[in-house]
Amino acid sequence: MLGNELHQEIHLELLLGNLVIDVEGKEVGRIEEVLAAQQGDEWVITDFLVGWAAIAERLSVQHFFTKAFTFFHESADRPTYRIPWHQLDLSDPLRPCLTCTVQELKVQDC
Repeated sequence: MLGNELHQEIHLELLLGNLVIDVEGKEVGRIEEVLAAQQGDEWVITDFLVGWAAIAERLSVQHFFTKAFTFFHESADRPTYRIPWHQLDLSDPLRPCLTCTVQELKVQDC
């Protein structure tokens, strides 16, 4: 289920790895991690992590990925974004779209 207001079930396996586009058509990155919180008897999605460091978080290997990507000079131009659930249009889970521009997103610290 997403957030507090929308009671929509989403199959996470359909979301992971899908490319997110912003309202201007710019590529943001791929959904690599989904964050959720328990509310009563249900778990609700709070945020989506998009970008290379989100893979490291999902696999619990942040330290290794940070060192490896820094060595190969990849991390500087590949930010990881934290997207609140309400800023992502999932009406088509295979083609998730932001409801804002990429510049409006919060960059996730690695």
